[in-house]
Amino acid sequence: MHTHSVSFNVEGTPSRDQVINALKKWRRIWLIPAWYNIKSTGDITEMGRILGRPKGDMMENCIYEESVSVDGSDIELFQAVHQESDVIPENIDCIRAMTGIEKNKKKSMDKTDKALGIGNFKPWKVMPP
Repeated sequence: MHTHSVSFNVEGTPSRDQVINALKKWRRIWLIPAWYNIKSTGDITEMGRILGRPKGDMMENCIYEESVSVDGSDIELFQAVHQESDVIPENIDCIRAMTGIEKNKKKSMDKTDKALGIGNFKPWKVMPP
């Protein structure tokens, strides 16, 4: 895995809570809460193993919740990307679209996510702080 520092600008001036809540809505994003005590990409890979994924795959974009900062319309965060597995869901969806097997984006993503177990693990809903 590797880590990226991401900075971007949005319209309006969302609060940090609004940004956090927006990120939690995406199945392919895992917003890592601080109380999980995940300090490294190795810890994230270990979580993939705990979830029973082959090779500790983490197909979600992993964002450290504590790193999310908002200053007016500017947002900054740190994300960890598992470069061997984060492209798998999108490639499956792409193949379906290119071959005409599934033209509806949401339906394709639903099938892919269900097959790969993406979106089922929401630590902020499963484990108390």
